[in-house]
Amino acid sequence: MGLILLNACATLDKALRPQQWARTVQDQESRENHEALAKHYDEIARQMLADAEDSKQKADYHRQLAAELK
Repeated sequence: MGLILLNACATLDKALRPQQWARTVQDQESRENHEALAKHYDEIARQMLADAEDSKQKADYHRQLAAELK
């Protein structure tokens, strides 16, 4: 069971296409493995939201600088 989770997590480091996500979840043999997989995706989503917010703040800052230079 641990090997399946380890294998699933190793697979997650590679970019999975959306069609593969469902198959990856369906391949999990236990609820615990599914929960670990869901937690992993939740963490990725949180990081992506943080990165998006950071990019937005940087873009706003650069827009402001450009406006001041005009």
